[in-house]
Amino acid sequence: MHIVELRLSGFKSFVDPVRLVIEAGLTGVVGPNGCGKSNLLEAVRWAMGATSAKAMRAGDMDDVIFAGTNARPAREHAEVVLVLDASETKPPPGIPASDTLEISRRIKRESGSTYRVNGKEVRAKDVQLLFADASTGANSPALVRQGQISELIAAKPENRRRVLEEAAGIGGLHARRHEADLKLAAASANLLRLDEVASEIEAQRQALKRQARLAERYRGLANELRRTEALALHRRWTDASETLAAAQAELRASERDVAAAAEMASAARRAADEALGKLPALREEELVAATVLRRLEGERVGLERDLRDAEAVFARAEEALRRLSEDEERETQMRADADASLKRLDLESRGLSGVDNDGALAAAQTKFDALDTECRAKESALEAMVSAAASANAERAALETSVREARARLGRAEERLASLSRDIAEASAPSDVSKRIVDAEKHVAQTQVALEAARAAETAAEAALKDADATTRAAEMERARHERRRDEIAAEVRALEQLAAKPSGKSFPPVLADIDAAPGYEKAVAAALGDDIEASLATAAPLRWAGAETRAT
Repeated sequence: MHIVELRLSGFKSFVDPVRLVIEAGLTGVVGPNGCGKSNLLEAVRWAMGATSAKAMRAGDMDDVIFAGTNARPAREHAEVVLVLDASETKPPPGIPASDTLEISRRIKRESGSTYRVNGKEVRAKDVQLLFADASTGANSPALVRQGQISELIAAKPENRRRVLEEAAGIGGLHARRHEADLKLAAASANLLRLDEVASEIEAQRQALKRQARLAERYRGLANELRRTEALALHRRWTDASETLAAAQAELRASERDVAAAAEMASAARRAADEALGKLPALREEELVAATVLRRLEGERVGLERDLRDAEAVFARAEEALRRLSEDEERETQMRADADASLKRLDLESRGLSGVDNDGALAAAQTKFDALDTECRAKESALEAMVSAAASANAERAALETSVREARARLGRAEERLASLSRDIAEASAPSDVSKRIVDAEKHVAQTQVALEAARAAETAAEAALKDADATTRAAEMERARHERRRDEIAAEVRALEQLAAKPSGKSFPPVLADIDAAPGYEKAVAAALGDDIEASLATAAPLRWAGAETRAT
């Protein structure tokens, strides 16, 4: 494996793309310090997979990207491409075999590196193994960097041994050995995992065997279930057929019932019509009875009010009678006392006949006269009260008689009203008849609405009639005007006819004589030609046909 070409772009001091061809033999790069000779070697090491920024003389791997100068801006990425002659080398697995390998490493600031071999993106480890198989790489002793010789002199035996092994070309074997160890460890882990997976698969196989047995049993049960379902469906079909036959029989019976119900409905309709015919009379009677009832109710209320007044008067009369009775008893007692006093005074007067008792007798007589006058007044008042009580009793008896008669009339009116209400309730009982009555009432309401609409239409028609009358009058006036114009034209026609009737010395036949109209078209021809039908075809005629034009001379 030989490097035949090196291309750099944006790597350290190589800001512009640089292509370096390495021919067969010895190739030397000569230049002053700081011109970038070491950068070429570091570019080769970096492209071979170097991972140490310190080995690149940088603090960070992004430092290999051109950082810019006063005259040049910084770059965002750097790329190094190695072109190898691999005609004698077999690449590791994962890298396509080719006589020429183009290995590129591209780094983008803060994004890491990307490796490609012949345009195919690969891992960094694949590139490192590729160079390790060729006994070279980023850490190969063949790539001597600055200070490496002094490091080699001061190196430990282990480091020197590694340098010698790499110089002997067996450094890649250690990498392969390490890779093989890793693969063996991974294989061992995979085998352990496979054993675990095999155990799990065996457990799953046993479970699947159980499931297979269950599935077989399920298949048998499913077949049995389908057979049972088929029998059940057949049974259901048989039952459904029987049910259908029964339903058809019921349908026929129902049809007969419907026919009978239709007859009954027709009879009910006739009964409803009869009830509707009776309903206006019943309603009229109900209105009359309601009117009578309201009048009787008014009379009853008035009579009850009169009765209450009479009872109050009677109560007052009884109270007056009671007071008069008490007064009469008191007066009777007073009269008895007065009689006793008179007797006692008479005895005393007879016993005192010789005594001067004229003053006492006069006083007693005066008192007696006063008591007698008061007693007569009380008797007169008592007689008046008795007379008033008798009048009140008579008036009360008359009022009670009137109330009884009014109540009797009211009872008869209520019975009549109840009878009418029963008749109306029977006539409008909730049934098909009542529904039809309700429908009829709805129809009446609709008819009333239509009547209102008809009345509105009548009003509109009357307005339109007025407008039509006005239009008619205007038309009559226009007709009269046209008739006057017609009369004027008729007068002119008669004058022209008189002029045309004057003898001209020669008669010319009209065009009508030369027209032979088809049967049925005579009127059409006459309407089309009009008065021109009297014109002649003769050129000497005063009114003649000339081509398609009629002229009068």
